[in-house]
Amino acid sequence: MAALQRAGAERAFDERLAVFVTQLFADYANDDVFDATAHFANPSFGLPGSGWYWAVGAPDQAVPEFASASLFDPLPAPQPAPDGAQGLQSRPLELNGQKLRLVERIYQCEGEDILVRVTAPTEGLDAQIAQFRWGLLATLGAMRLILLVLSYAQVRIGLRPLQVLQQDLQAVREGKTAEVSGVYPREVSPMVSELNALLSANQAIVERARHHVGNLAHALKTPL
Repeated sequence: MAALQRAGAERAFDERLAVFVTQLFADYANDDVFDATAHFANPSFGLPGSGWYWAVGAPDQAVPEFASASLFDPLPAPQPAPDGAQGLQSRPLELNGQKLRLVERIYQCEGEDILVRVTAPTEGLDAQIAQFRWGLLATLGAMRLILLVLSYAQVRIGLRPLQVLQQDLQAVREGKTAEVSGVYPREVSPMVSELNALLSANQAIVERARHHVGNLAHALKTPL
C-alpha cells in the first residue's frame, strides 16, 4: 500500500513538472527570441540554489543553450531511455546535496533534437510520503491491537461453557449434585450427555456393588 501511495505521489509530482516542460518547449519553438527570464509564475526558478531548475538545449550539450536563473551548476547528462520508452522521462536526482526530481523530454524542432529538463526539490514529496507511511503504520498497529483484543475476548467467551462445565463436575465430585445440569451450547451438549451417561453408569455399578455386599453380609449372618 505504501509503495502504491509513493508511486501515485511521484506520478502526480511528475505531472506537475511536465506542465513546465511542455510550456518551455512551446515557448522555445514559437518565440523568435527565447526570453529565459520571463517564464513561469513560480519565483523559485529565479532563486539560486532553490532546486527549481530548468534547462533547454541539445541533448549532447554540456552547457544548455538556455537555463533558469536559479541554475548555476549544469545538470547531469541525460541517461539513456529504457528500451522502448518514449516521451516524458522522470527520475530522482541529487545535485549539490539537494534531493530533486527530474522530468525531461526530447522534442524535435526544425529537424534537431531539443532536450527540455525541469527539476524540483522533493522535500514536500518526501514529507507527504513519510506522513502517509506513519499514518499507515499507526492504522495497522491500531487494527492489530483491536484484532488481538477481539481474539482474546472471543477465546474467553468460547471457553466460558467449559469453565461452567468444570464447576458442575466439581459439584458432582463433591457430592453436591448427582449429574451435570444446566444449559450448554450445542457444541458442548453431546459431551455433557456422555458425561451424565458415564456418571449414571458408575452410579449403577456402585448400587449393584452395594446390593452384592448387602447380600454377602446377610449370608454371613445366617447359620448354615
